[in-house]
Amino acid sequence: MAGIIESSPAHQNFSRYDIRVIIKFSVILGKDASCIHKDLVTVLGENAPSIQTVRKWVKAVSEGRDDMEDEPRPDRALTACGDANISKVLVSLSDDRRKAFCLDCSYQAKTLYFLLIIIIIIIIIIIIIIIFLGFAKASSHSILPRY
Repeated sequence: MAGIIESSPAHQNFSRYDIRVIIKFSVILGKDASCIHKDLVTVLGENAPSIQTVRKWVKAVSEGRDDMEDEPRPDRALTACGDANISKVLVSLSDDRRKAFCLDCSYQAKTLYFLLIIIIIIIIIIIIIIIFLGFAKASSHSILPRY
């Protein structure tokens, strides 16, 4: 079908800045927020911004905003979650998939070790009760001394 754009990896490599420029261009063409959002979803699929985000940028452009970069936020600390860093992490993980699993290895090993110790302690308590104290389980409701 000629009217449908096929989604490909090339269509999904838009940064937030690129998407904002597309929104600005669409506003200049006279499109409304819902139409722009529909176009973005057609091209970007699940990577498209939400309708609320599109409405926010349509309003900002309509009010005369020219700069499409993020404004600095004085109440927030800077983070390392930029497009460049995210792509570096993805490249690193694609090189060696074991890196993603090693992040949880230490926690999982400690948890398994802890569970093993608990099981050993329970077994020792059962052995002490049965062998050294001379008790045996007669039914599910009572423990009777062994004769």
